Amino acid sequence: MQKVPRTPKVYVLMPFSEEFRDVYELGIKPAAERAGAQAERVDEQHFTGNIVAKILSEIERADLIVADMTNRNPNVFYEVGYAHAAGKRVIHITQSADDIPFDLKQFPHVIYSRSTISKLRDDLGEKLRALLPSSNVHDIHGWLLEIGRHGNHVQKNKSIDENDAFAATVFEVARGFAYRLRDLEKYESVFRVSADRYPHVLLALQSEQHQAVVDAIALVNRQEYFWSQSLGDKILDTTQPGSRRIFVLKDESEVPSFYETLCRHHSRSSYEVYVLLAETLHQRFAAYNKDFSVIKLPGGEVLAQYDKSYYADTRFERQIEFDATPQHVASHASKFEEILNASVRFDSGATAEELARSLSVAPSGFSQGTQEMSLYISIDDYDKYEEKHVHYVEMREKIREVCDNEWNGPGKRVLEFGAGTGLFTMSMVDHNAIDEFVAVELDVVCFDKLRAKLNTVKDKTTRALLKDSRTYDPGGKFDCIFSVFADHHIKPQDKRDYFA
Repeated sequence: MQKVPRTPKVYVLMPFSEEFRDVYELGIKPAAERAGAQAERVDEQHFTGNIVAKILSEIERADLIVADMTNRNPNVFYEVGYAHAAGKRVIHITQSADDIPFDLKQFPHVIYSRSTISKLRDDLGEKLRALLPSSNVHDIHGWLLEIGRHGNHVQKNKSIDENDAFAATVFEVARGFAYRLRDLEKYESVFRVSADRYPHVLLALQSEQHQAVVDAIALVNRQEYFWSQSLGDKILDTTQPGSRRIFVLKDESEVPSFYETLCRHHSRSSYEVYVLLAETLHQRFAAYNKDFSVIKLPGGEVLAQYDKSYYADTRFERQIEFDATPQHVASHASKFEEILNASVRFDSGATAEELARSLSVAPSGFSQGTQEMSLYISIDDYDKYEEKHVHYVEMREKIREVCDNEWNGPGKRVLEFGAGTGLFTMSMVDHNAIDEFVAVELDVVCFDKLRAKLNTVKDKTTRALLKDSRTYDPGGKFDCIFSVFADHHIKPQDKRDYFA
């Protein structure tokens, strides 16, 4: 005989006075019903014996506790303390945040007003839906057993999504955290998991079974409460070839303290490490000023990011959203490439001081949107038409001839002013004698092309700098400094100002 699914129970701790009746009847009870649960409090139950013993017994049997801390009622405080000691999940509600003791502020809570009980119903309902076990628990457990027997293949009548990568994500969560799942059959393209469990899901997806390749942006100046050093090392060890990480630092001053971590990541030859300043990310990619990952599996791609609708300052409420919606994944994957091109590819051969200099944003007086050549030339077509131009070919041959005659052995440092899109840069950087190549460009559109090209160079120290050549301080000596056809791209009216 098939078991009838059990309705989750929400036990309510609150004063019984008349002023709280509408809070319970119009706020808490409807919120529980919408979450597929049943709310109860002791004055609704028929029993004989000690009321305190009854309350404590019901607390132990409940799936979740809702406690109204308004006015710091001592009976409620006693019962809440017992619930926490019993290991129960507790959602605190109150009309004033001051009524929640400091030690309990880390747990989920809802601030409400009696004048807007409907908002309490909606806000509490969201938290209940996130924290309650599934009301369809027996069916889900049966499905999980089926998954365990047949790997990651979805039964046709239980298909979550056409995207196999998204399905694999859900399955990995399902294996370890079945009691957290709710009505899996109803999920289409979005799935959430608590943030403290995200690294475990990522570990599973990067394993030999799934071999997920991950493109990730990490704002390292934001404190994370769920990612320990040991767990981070495991994730690092399982990172698949082809993965890329962009670390966003608050400012240049953070480079020395974070340099060792960058070296540790860079020592894993399986993936590439990039660095960017938060100011650059905010100014040029404001809508993407956040942590996110594009997780690539053989069956598709999944976007992982914080779900702001669930976001709170407490560890327990932080949620990671896995989104397989094609347009969402595609837009973030495309933007990741743009941000990557604006980042510096990390090379442990460069010192922390050199890395800090290369990360510097545009100089004073020039915004991140300064343009010169790109105002009147199609940058996308520029390389195609100019690469074989007779003047470029002639100049390239002359400069390489001079370098061949003057340089004896490797170790040379080269500086180029007005590097543009990197057309001439890339024809020189492969010279065997060059160990370090620094390219300076002011036009932000050209600079993006330049940096993207230099990021592809291996086994050399390369830096693309968004700088004004007139004021740039190179910091040290160079074996060769050159500029090729840069002056004729400056607007005539600006030449008078620049060279007066």
